[in-house]
Amino acid sequence: MKINFGSGEKPLPGYINVDMSEKCNPDFVWDVRNTPFPEEWVGADRIEADNIFEHIEAETLIKVINECNRVLKPGGELWIRVPELREGNLMPCFTDPTHVNYFTEQTFGYYIKGHQRHERFGKDYNIIGWSSREQIKNGIFLEITLKK
Repeated sequence: MKINFGSGEKPLPGYINVDMSEKCNPDFVWDVRNTPFPEEWVGADRIEADNIFEHIEAETLIKVINECNRVLKPGGELWIRVPELREGNLMPCFTDPTHVNYFTEQTFGYYIKGHQRHERFGKDYNIIGWSSREQIKNGIFLEITLKK
């Protein structure tokens, strides 16, 4: 089972497309800020979150990412795309008035077991550690895959 958060008007074939708006006719109407997630999502292989995490406040986002960890099966993946906050890339981060969270290439270290940021700070923030991460820069975006 694969889940696409914030599907909007771009549903992904083969995924359970989830959006908080009924207007886009998703498979499942749900605001991902509401945790816990439905039990029928437990055992998912993959969750995609394309350009939605920048719209979620930090404390809530930690809960959302922790909940993704809970519902994914062992070895499952959370794929994330967010605008990268860096010099020369401020417009995409700050222009949209609904952006309330910002990400650098260092941010997701807080989520990785054994990473110094997770060991020193992440645990204090109640962040559940993931086994690994892959991260690439794609234009103005960071694309991160967290593996359970």
